[in-house]
Amino acid sequence: MSRSTRSLLGGTPGALLITEELRRALYEWVGEVQSKMEDCAPDDVVLPFDDYREAFEWLKSQPGGMEPTESYDGEVRRWRSSVLYLPHPDGKDTVALRAGKGSVRYDLLTEARSMSAATGFSEPNLIRHIMAGEQLILHPVVIETVTRRKYVRSSGVAIGRTEVVVRYRTPEVSFDDSRAIHRWIRDAWDARGAKPMTENDLVLRDVVDELGRVPEERGEKTGFWEKVREQLARQGIDYKDWHGPYNAYRRLQEKLRRIVEI
Repeated sequence: MSRSTRSLLGGTPGALLITEELRRALYEWVGEVQSKMEDCAPDDVVLPFDDYREAFEWLKSQPGGMEPTESYDGEVRRWRSSVLYLPHPDGKDTVALRAGKGSVRYDLLTEARSMSAATGFSEPNLIRHIMAGEQLILHPVVIETVTRRKYVRSSGVAIGRTEVVVRYRTPEVSFDDSRAIHRWIRDAWDARGAKPMTENDLVLRDVVDELGRVPEERGEKTGFWEKVREQLARQGIDYKDWHGPYNAYRRLQEKLRRIVEI
């Protein structure tokens, strides 16, 4: 599974006011997390750091926490460690760090995750805010594109599909923003400029399925698509010659492959 995220910048007056209200609501919570991390740290440290790069290096140097085991009826069960995806100070890809229970990494991860769920601020933004006091930014709209692939064991066939999740976090979205969001959604399937599928596409697909396997051989192709053209004509869908339904079916398959990969 792969994910990618795009977001609208929160630069409108309304978004800035909402961000400040949420920051004030988080003030005491952030202070409690910082104090807890200071108390649990194996060395003397004062949060927030003056610079996020210092915080980044400090977190990298901290223990990843223990993975304690518990015994139930003679069975040993291991607690799984979480992973803290630490934002790189240069804006590069995140760095994955083990964050087991009992570590400052684990405290930071769980609290940032809870704060994100409560406010809509991103986890990386909250981590930088907690660790170095950096400004919080609330993006009015966040668009997440997720691509999933699943292998069918019996056939070995891989089925993949893409979905887009749009999260509106404030009402501060203009008409121009909505147009940009629409373009991003279409881009997720590489469908910008492509016409939407129609009732005629449904009829075309059904006719092709009824006639059986689509031939690849040159000698059989013309006769097959001529039969498709004739059946479509009986249903009020007219093409000049067999090239019409052939090209329409090819375009339909391309549209479907953007959404479902087999």
